[in-house]
Amino acid sequence: IVRGSIVLQRTLWGLDFRSPIINAAGMWKNGRGYDVSFYQGAGGFLGGTTVWNDRIGNVKDGIETPFAPFPRSGMAGNSIGLRNSGDPEVAEWYENKIRVPDFPLGHSVMGSPDIKDRVEKIDRLVDGMRLYEEAGVDWLENNWSCPNTEEDRPDFDALERDVIEVNRYFLRNRSRKYGRVVPVVAKLSNDIPLSDVPRYVDMFIDYGYDGLNIGNTSTNYESLRHSVHPKERRLFDYFISTFGGGFSGSALKNTSALLCKAAVDRVE
Repeated sequence: IVRGSIVLQRTLWGLDFRSPIINAAGMWKNGRGYDVSFYQGAGGFLGGTTVWNDRIGNVKDGIETPFAPFPRSGMAGNSIGLRNSGDPEVAEWYENKIRVPDFPLGHSVMGSPDIKDRVEKIDRLVDGMRLYEEAGVDWLENNWSCPNTEEDRPDFDALERDVIEVNRYFLRNRSRKYGRVVPVVAKLSNDIPLSDVPRYVDMFIDYGYDGLNIGNTSTNYESLRHSVHPKERRLFDYFISTFGGGFSGSALKNTSALLCKAAVDRVE
């Protein structure tokens, strides 16, 4: 795609994207937005995040998957809770999906919060990654930023233990079994400290990841509240006290840019 004298096409891992803009994971958990994204002119598509088992998502006070827009603030809040049909069903749908040439399909996957045993959780995560690999997705994203709550977010050491297991049971064996290498990127929270970015980058490079996606919704409510329009603060306070969840939008722009710059600087 060319706009004037600007070529929008990008090539990553040997995959041609029509432009540098794609959707974020979370919009279409079950991958059904592939055609919509194509006709809207996106560069590619990213489905998910899904987990091994199906989930109905969060339900509280009779409200399923709570969501609230904050138009005056340029923000939105959600507490969807990973509502999805489960990796086996979604992977099967991808396998039978008619694809568009030069419109790469990626998928985001993570360990299920419903599985409390750590070993089993990682085993099922790897099983899901293998299903998507067999289904022919072009690249995968490991979402290490959910559940997006402070009490559930793993610390660096715990995350590294899980990353080591994914490296051992999946990343090392990608090209040997299927004759192709499916790129895998890691997704991190927008709320990680800026000073921690270099060691995250080092870790993911050391254990064989192909890229880094920084930026989920934020749960830094105290900071976010300063960006909320005065007429929407009552709704903001109600939403976080009732549902919790994460916030997206313009309030995250500067933080996301700084985190990404720090990651690029470390790679260079």
